[in-house]
Amino acid sequence: DEISNSVIRQNQLVLAIGTCPTLTFVPADAETLIENSYPIVHLTLLDSFSKWSVVRKAVVGVGGGVMVGAGSVLMVTPLHPIGHAMAFGGVALLGTQFEGPRRATESMKKRFSSITMRSSSRKLATLENDLKEARAQHKLLLADKENTTKNDLRKSLENIRQLHYETGQWHDVLLVEEELHEHYYETPLELARSHHRLGCLYQQVEQYSKSKDNFSSCLFIFEKK
Repeated sequence: DEISNSVIRQNQLVLAIGTCPTLTFVPADAETLIENSYPIVHLTLLDSFSKWSVVRKAVVGVGGGVMVGAGSVLMVTPLHPIGHAMAFGGVALLGTQFEGPRRATESMKKRFSSITMRSSSRKLATLENDLKEARAQHKLLLADKENTTKNDLRKSLENIRQLHYETGQWHDVLLVEEELHEHYYETPLELARSHHRLGCLYQQVEQYSKSKDNFSSCLFIFEKK
């Protein structure tokens, strides 16, 4: 990581720091000299062209080029998902030895990360909106006691529990599960499954509360136990 943020690249030799040759330097000497020269440090660099580095660069260049070429051909066929994967993989492979593909790979990673974050944000916003609607619908069911059955309320609560679960609101999942366990589950199998879920939820909320140093939530969990 430190090398990626500097002008030095892999397979380069540092011949001198400022006017001092580095032939007899140990790492501590180089570190001291760089600190004393800060903020402007003059480096004399030389690319290392050992036989192995040349062979490795050639193999990577050929392999990466073949992958990019084959992927580009497959992109216009029904196998285009494989083509995209091969092309991106080829660029990533070339990026291990060549500066241009390396920058392209980093750019693609940043763009993909940005798209993923936006997609997650949109999904969370949709879930929260669905949760608001589900709560509002449940209030309407509670208000209409004449036409609302116990099974309707149970299904409504199970839907709310699922939405809380998908948004990671463990404390609310626990509260809804407790209400279902106490008032809506009747058969031994339903009660057994609910009891198992409650045990898992107590552990989940307890771990989450400890990670957040939420003392009041910890007390809540221990009281329930």
